[in-house]
Amino acid sequence: MLRTIDALIDAAGIAESRASRASPQTLRNSFAADLFESGVEAELVGQYLGFVQAM
Repeated sequence: MLRTIDALIDAAGIAESRASRASPQTLRNSFAADLFESGVEAELVGQYLGFVQAM
């Protein structure tokens, strides 16, 4: 899984700006943060991330 993530990071041109390896959790957290910053409601973000219970 990490090799796939590394390949995606390299393809996107992000690798040069990162000192450490990006994990799937890093991408998940970045996705959620971007949604919150865009004004998406917490319940909807939770659904996107696969949470069963409401936040």
